[in-house]
Amino acid sequence: MVLNNKAQKKPSPVYPAAAIAERVSGQVSVLVIYDETGHVISATAFGDKLLKEAAEKAAYQAVFPPTSVNGKRVKVRGYLTYEFDLHEK
Repeated sequence: MVLNNKAQKKPSPVYPAAAIAERVSGQVSVLVIYDETGHVISATAFGDKLLKEAAEKAAYQAVFPPTSVNGKRVKVRGYLTYEFDLHEK
């Protein structure tokens, strides 16, 4: 499940200097789990090694509305996607 539009807060990642120097750009997907209060408790990025850490750090700052199933708040797992575009630098 893609969570980008569900986030109440989704900070942009800081573009790593090493990635800029190497002219690396692209998309990074981050598998996140957020807890019953909407805070990210796990983030694992998939993508270029120079961009992954920045995407994970940004994902940990995301906040979601709490999710309930049958009246009980639950943890949710899904993906956040970040675009690293050198043309925006």
